[in-house]
Amino acid sequence: MAWIKSNQELAQHPKLKRLMRALGISAPDAIGRLHLLWWWVMNYAQDGDLSNFEPEDIADAMMWDGDPQRLVDALVECGGNKYGFLEFSEDGGLRIHDWMEHGGKYLENQQKDAERKRQSRQKDVQRTSGGQVEDVQWTSDVRKEEKRKEENRKDTTPPTPPSQGGVRAGGEYSPAFELFWSAYPRKVQKQTAFKAWLGVVRHGTKPEDLTQAAAAYHTAGLKHGTPPDKILHPATFLHEDRWKDWLPPDGASYRESLVIPMRGRDSPGNADIPKSYEEAVAKYRHGGAIDVEVTENDTRAGLQAVC
Repeated sequence: MAWIKSNQELAQHPKLKRLMRALGISAPDAIGRLHLLWWWVMNYAQDGDLSNFEPEDIADAMMWDGDPQRLVDALVECGGNKYGFLEFSEDGGLRIHDWMEHGGKYLENQQKDAERKRQSRQKDVQRTSGGQVEDVQWTSDVRKEEKRKEENRKDTTPPTPPSQGGVRAGGEYSPAFELFWSAYPRKVQKQTAFKAWLGVVRHGTKPEDLTQAAAAYHTAGLKHGTPPDKILHPATFLHEDRWKDWLPPDGASYRESLVIPMRGRDSPGNADIPKSYEEAVAKYRHGGAIDVEVTENDTRAGLQAVC
C-alpha cells in the first residue's frame, strides 16, 4: 500500500488559498483534490512527469467537473512569483512541483527495499545446491525488464517542436520570447509568462503573432491611459486565447487600438504608436501576418479616425 507525505501546513498555505480563490472552492475541497492528484500520480506518473497527459486527464484524476485548462492554470499560477502545485520543466513539460518531497521518496525507498530483497534472495540461493544458475537467470530477467521500461519512458517523451523556439539554453530565455516580452506593456512574473508563452506556442501558434498581439495591446493601453495595475499580467493575456482579440487584422480590439486621440499623441511615451491607418497597417503587416491592401478610401477613413 503506497503513501505520500502530507504536511499539516497545507491547510493554511498561501498557495492553497490562491488555488481556492482561482477555482472558487473551499479548503477541504482543494485539499482533497490535491491528494487525489498525488495518489493518481503514484500509480500513473511515478516520476512526477505529466508531459504525456492532457489537462482532461488531470481533471479526471482530481474529479474536477469544471474547465480542465482552468484547473491546470490555477495549479501552476497559485505559487505567485514562485512555483505552484504544478510547474513547467525546462523543455516546457508539466510536472508535479517537488515531487520527491511528496511521493518520490517513498517510491525511491521502495525500489531500494526491492533491491535489498533481491540481493538477499541471491545470497540464499547461492547457499543451496544448483540454485545459483536459476538466480542468475532471474537477475538477468529483472534487469531486462527494467531496461525495457526505461526505453519505453524515453520513447513516449514528446520531442520539442522546432517552431517552439522557447527552450531556454543555459538559463536564458529564447530570442522569440524576448521579442514578445519587449512588446508587452506590463513586465511582471517573467518566468510564469514564459511558461504560458511556451504552452501557446507548443499548440502551433507562431511566436511573431503573439508579439504583434502584444504590441497592439500596448498601443491600446497608451491610447486609453490604462493604469499599470489594470493591464493584464502577461500569462493572463496568453491564457484563454485573449491575445487573439489583438491579432491583426481580424481582432476587434486591435482595430479599436488604432484610433489614437490627438492629445498627447506626439509625446515621448507614444513615439511608437502609429499615427495613421496606413502606417499602422504597414507596421503590423510584418512577417506576412496580415494581407490587406490599403486603398485610398481606407487611408482617408483611417486618417479621419486618428486626426
